Amino acid sequence: MEGLDDSLARPAAHSIGPEPAETYDNGVRHVVIPDPDGNSLSLAEAPTK
Repeated sequence: MEGLDDSLARPAAHSIGPEPAETYDNGVRHVVIPDPDGNSLSLAEAPTK
C-alpha cells in the first residue's frame, strides 16, 4: 500500500494506536494495529524508488 502514515491517521483519531512501525532491510515498512476486540490488522508499505 502507499501512504502508510496517512492510513494510520484514521485509527489514531479513534484512539486505536498502532504498534511501533518496523522497517525491514529491504525498505518495506510494516505496522500492526490491534482493534478493541483483540484482532490485528497488518499493513505494509513497499519502499519508494
